[in-house]
Amino acid sequence: MKCAAVTYVFNEDINLAIWVNHYGRQFGRENLFIIDSGSTLPPPIDLSGINVIRLPNIPFDDVNKSFALSSLQRTLSRYYDAIVVSDCDEILVANPQKYVDLKDYIQRGLSDYVTAIGLNVVHAIDREGPIDFDKPLLEQRHYAIFNSFEVKTLLTKIPLKWSPGLHYVNVKQKFDHDLFNFHLKLFDYEISMRRHQSNKNNIWNDENEMKNSHHHTPNNVFFNSTFKPVIDMLSQNIIDDFNFDEKIKKLTDSIKAEKIINLDKSIKNSNEDFYCFDRQEYQFVRIPDFFCNAIDFPKEISG
Repeated sequence: MKCAAVTYVFNEDINLAIWVNHYGRQFGRENLFIIDSGSTLPPPIDLSGINVIRLPNIPFDDVNKSFALSSLQRTLSRYYDAIVVSDCDEILVANPQKYVDLKDYIQRGLSDYVTAIGLNVVHAIDREGPIDFDKPLLEQRHYAIFNSFEVKTLLTKIPLKWSPGLHYVNVKQKFDHDLFNFHLKLFDYEISMRRHQSNKNNIWNDENEMKNSHHHTPNNVFFNSTFKPVIDMLSQNIIDDFNFDEKIKKLTDSIKAEKIINLDKSIKNSNEDFYCFDRQEYQFVRIPDFFCNAIDFPKEISG
């Protein structure tokens, strides 16, 4: 079975290194595809052997990004049996108690496409130290927030179209409780704050969208909406069971088709139908120990 992974980047560093290491080990570096939207900084690791598609450096447009990823996935689906499409801070992990790795899951458990359970890995800064690149990531980070915004359909055997942010696709969500999307934006306080500060310098095509985006909030607002809630919940011993049946049922019951946006701007009045959740759900959990070896750092940024 031949599998590929696709992502879209601009001036990414550590997250891209983790993404390449994770999917490269499982699928082979020659089956990784990176759409580089005009990066002005050198990559954090050697990208030789990887398919890098270099685009011009123009103001960021989330619609352009979704169109590029959807178009590439549609093309690759003629050549590959299964494809992961994700941001480079999104790492898919199949339940280690049942599957050897993601490729094993694809071979044994994937019919056509699947929606993963979305977990924001968050650095509990009052009880977890800075990340050590010589140790597995989830050996050092023990808490996550189930977040409906990260519940995404990122693995497929068939051609799909993604909405901006990769949040929704043009088919109904199909959950598997054994597939997890670990979102790593907040896995380390220093790295996350540095990346947030850098993102505020990016220029967007739509200035109003840029100003309203969480990527452009002041540092104190960003901290109060990300790291502080974890400190507060832990101080109050508010930790839920690592079971998402109730949340998934609520989300499934709320699915609706909605015309979000026209991905192909060359076609007038052609808004796309995407299947969306008509509600938001959150749940604070401790990550089980059986995930501790699921995400490694590459040697280039360790030791």
